[in-house]
Amino acid sequence: MKGPGKYNPFIKFSKEEKDQSKIYANERKNYVLSHMVEQGWVSKEEYAQAIKTDVPFKKGEFRTAEVSLVDLIQEQLQKREVLDSLGIKSSEELSIAGLKVFTTIDADLQKAAQLAMRRNLSRLETILTGFAPEARENYKTLQDLKVDDFVYGKVTAITSSSPKSAALKISFGAPHGTISNESLVRYAKILNMVDGRGYEHYLQTLLNSIKVGDVLYLEVMALDKETNEAVLELHKRPSISGGLIALDKGEVRAIVSGFDTLGYNRAVKAKRQAGSAFKTEVYFAALQLGWSILDRLDNSRQIFPYQGRFYFPRPDHRSPYESVSMLWAGVMSENLASVSLAAHLLDKLNFDQFKQLLKMMGLDPNVDEVPRDYHYRVAKETGVSLDNEGVENFQLTNAINDLSPDLVFAGDDTILKKLKLMWWGNGYVEEMRRLFYAGGEEGNLKEKGIRQELVANNYLRIKDLNTLLVSELRTLQSRVESLGLEPSFQDPTARQILGHLRVIGETPLPKLAYYASLPEEQNLPRSEHFMLPNPTGRSVTPKDIQDLVKNAGAENVALGLGLIADSVWIDGFVQRKVVNLLTQQIAKHVEDIKKTEDDPYRLFSYFQHHDFRIGLGLKYLVKLSHASGVQNRLEAVLSFPLGSNDVTTSEVAKIYQTFMAGKVYRFFEEGPANQISFIKRIEDRFGNTLYKADRKEQQLVQPQIAQQVREILRRVITHGTGRRARGELYVSAPDPSPDAKGALRQVRVPSFGKTGTTNDYKTAYFAGFMPYPTEKGKPLDPENSYSVATYVGYDMNMMMRRGAQHIYGTVGALPIWTDFLKEVISIKKYANFLDPNTKGEWALIPEAKTTPYFVELPHGVILRAGAGSEAESWRTTSLSVTGEEYLNYYEQLDTPNSCTLNLSPDPSHRLFSTFQLALKDKATADLD
Repeated sequence: MKGPGKYNPFIKFSKEEKDQSKIYANERKNYVLSHMVEQGWVSKEEYAQAIKTDVPFKKGEFRTAEVSLVDLIQEQLQKREVLDSLGIKSSEELSIAGLKVFTTIDADLQKAAQLAMRRNLSRLETILTGFAPEARENYKTLQDLKVDDFVYGKVTAITSSSPKSAALKISFGAPHGTISNESLVRYAKILNMVDGRGYEHYLQTLLNSIKVGDVLYLEVMALDKETNEAVLELHKRPSISGGLIALDKGEVRAIVSGFDTLGYNRAVKAKRQAGSAFKTEVYFAALQLGWSILDRLDNSRQIFPYQGRFYFPRPDHRSPYESVSMLWAGVMSENLASVSLAAHLLDKLNFDQFKQLLKMMGLDPNVDEVPRDYHYRVAKETGVSLDNEGVENFQLTNAINDLSPDLVFAGDDTILKKLKLMWWGNGYVEEMRRLFYAGGEEGNLKEKGIRQELVANNYLRIKDLNTLLVSELRTLQSRVESLGLEPSFQDPTARQILGHLRVIGETPLPKLAYYASLPEEQNLPRSEHFMLPNPTGRSVTPKDIQDLVKNAGAENVALGLGLIADSVWIDGFVQRKVVNLLTQQIAKHVEDIKKTEDDPYRLFSYFQHHDFRIGLGLKYLVKLSHASGVQNRLEAVLSFPLGSNDVTTSEVAKIYQTFMAGKVYRFFEEGPANQISFIKRIEDRFGNTLYKADRKEQQLVQPQIAQQVREILRRVITHGTGRRARGELYVSAPDPSPDAKGALRQVRVPSFGKTGTTNDYKTAYFAGFMPYPTEKGKPLDPENSYSVATYVGYDMNMMMRRGAQHIYGTVGALPIWTDFLKEVISIKKYANFLDPNTKGEWALIPEAKTTPYFVELPHGVILRAGAGSEAESWRTTSLSVTGEEYLNYYEQLDTPNSCTLNLSPDPSHRLFSTFQLALKDKATADLD
């Protein structure tokens, strides 16, 4: 039928158009009927009746097992480029246009992804809820089975009471099957992951809890069609769900919406926190802003004040290091170091680079823009207003850096560590009061104590204590002058002051510390576990005073009190003379800024402003993430690296796709800067191509930056939290050695990725990519990779925890990622592309503009130039066959934490190169 859309009222917009299409349809019906009566297909009586009856319009529905996927394809068919190519106004016309839509989905990869999701969701359900037979009403007799089906079966026999030989016989009605002893052992190992009592214990418990007649949830692993006998794997129907998407340069190769394929597609629609999978975006930004993956980051507990609020990030595992390299922060997913980096993203920029960044962000002064309007615009866009206190605040950091060399030379590491954690101090009294009454995770007494100490370690408080110390020593001096040294110890006024002095440390000469409460602290609530200050050491004696005065070179004790003031340790950690130096340096820096600032727009003051520096760095992170493909709104907050923003799995996959080579991909004029496509081409009924996806690629960042991120993500797999995948992803191929005698060799396929876990264990993530071969015998190119992101979690956002077992990204999402990519290696026949001489690991293409260095990973120390002997040990594993054992992925390897990295020929070289969007259109005009 020519132009079938002419007769379809459901694709018309106005009532007149709908009515007219019905008229056309009835005219067409009558025309066809007239020819049918002429040719004898219908009688004249039937014809007379039929022409009186209007066409009974009824809108149908398209049905398929992959409904959630079809919905996504239908959405993309509505793109203007697609409709224009087809010459139609609405995608609804496609259903009657006789067209063939070819998708980017790889059917084999889609099946592998769905199977990996189902198996692991069942596995997680077992970990989280234990074993129990399924409800008996779920059992329905079946006539046949298919391999990879998940079905309910009924236990008909238990072959043995011995855990070493027991198997289960299952009936489905006509078909039958067996759950082998090996399957039961694998299931018992899953049960054992909760508390580690031993899989033998759980195997016996499992056998004791199963009886004939019970209904079990099973996977059909193999099937003998002649006997209708199946090999089965024990599972549990999950209530937990998840999503997965696999991209190949923007084209979707597989997408999984959960255990079932119907309804809501979680991979594209579900917005959840990605946890630490977002840390890599912070490293990506830092490398663009002059950082190196070898740079050292603070990895200790600290307070991050910003915009009048206080952030206390917590580690999710123990780390032996108070400072780590950026590389190690990624490898072991260090929360504290990553947040510290996010707060200090601009620390490597000089003033000229800072101004370039402002221009790139659209925050430089516009032509003819008066200063008042400029400052208002900047404050509106960043949330930070330029004020003198914020400038003075940042000078504390500069002053501490000024003093650092002298303190290091003097061996005062303890002082320097605490000074590095010192903050300015505005609002600390109110924060102390809030902490006292805090509940939730802050209500833990140990946690309150940590935060109390961090809050108290501020410059304004120490400065005021310094002033109070001088005042009290003067009062004490007057009491000693009038009463004498020993009698003054009985004087109430002197005793109160002496009570603020303590002797700390056992040294020949007394080490005097000063602990006191400031007037504004007097009304702070106190308890046994919550006190400020918290004095240590012993009470001071007259002899202590005499020894100190004598050591200062004074004969008169009263006059000598003024001489010992500089050596007093305020709050027990910093000498008064250091506090004085800090105050002097801060004042000097502030004065220097006033002398340097000759710009009416005060750009140098912005450069020296504590909150603005943080805010600009966070805003850069948000813009970079949008440029990498995120469409959802992102908050510029210090918890950004911990994945506190809600994103979709497809957005995470696009971000990690950008790490492959620094590129983004576009298929449509409208939409985000980095896009995905489900449509390959559309043909008419005669095979003519009417539409073909046009992929455009852009170099978002310099390739060197992406290469350095890959160094981090690769070591996550080999040395860090992703090392479950280390022994799973390999190619088995014949060994060509003359003495191999047909044996197989295992060649590891390099992969890259990052774990992610929300701090409440409601979502577990893993995202990364694995290269695929394109030419036989050639090294792998990371640019040609499958970017895969997957998450698991309850739709109702319940916590994933049972007893001491928490579902991290390593336990929850990584197994799905790994199991899927194992199948990719098999389906895509990697072995056919392997160089026969390759052993160990499949090589990657040589990295341009890099040199190998042998590096100690935790601290980023270069041990020597050139490749080192790889101390990393790995063995192939097949956990789907052997079952899994509990592994603490946050523990260090039993091999040295050192390996060869490809770095810039000059590792001290720093790159300042912000991301660039080549296409200028409305999609990229506002990336907020």
